[in-house]
Amino acid sequence: MDNTNTVLAENIQKYRKKCGLTQEDLAKKLGVTFQAVSKWENSKAAPDITLIPTIAKIFNITTDDLFGNYEEDVETTVCEFNFGLCLDDFAREILEYGDIKECCVVKNEQRDHKNKWEVRIHFVSKNTDIPYILQRYIKKGCLADGYCVYYRNGKIIDNECPNKFYICQEKIWAYKNTDSKFVKEMIKQQLDMGLIDEE
Repeated sequence: MDNTNTVLAENIQKYRKKCGLTQEDLAKKLGVTFQAVSKWENSKAAPDITLIPTIAKIFNITTDDLFGNYEEDVETTVCEFNFGLCLDDFAREILEYGDIKECCVVKNEQRDHKNKWEVRIHFVSKNTDIPYILQRYIKKGCLADGYCVYYRNGKIIDNECPNKFYICQEKIWAYKNTDSKFVKEMIKQQLDMGLIDEE
């Protein structure tokens, strides 16, 4: 593979992660297998040329950005992840990957933790891998949720990337907050896994 394909491979992986998408998520959007996406990211194959504009649109970038043909002064998209976390649910190492905006002590009213006091934080990170990092440090049986805001040139933008996240040890759910079909399926999965109570 030549240098162009190497740059394309690196950029597909970089922008996919920046959008909070798994290889499987991207594959579904493009109508290909996740193995195909894996081959693209490892420079073992390149996407069909007809998929390039669609890939760029999903990542909210230009095709030039995808191939690494951009000027130095082009603005990049910044994603800011916000999670409300209970400190008891995570290993303390998580604090190395972001900042605490707010901290408070609250009484947990959930069935299994009735009247238990806990420390809750508003955790903010611009690390594009933070959903996967949180998954690594979350304790078994715990569930975290958060959202992502995308900025370009200091202004909030809307794009195709997921902006809502739920994370547990076994799985990450990443989706657009307007996708009600996904939300229904996600809630069913979380109930089946015993992560939430049926109301």
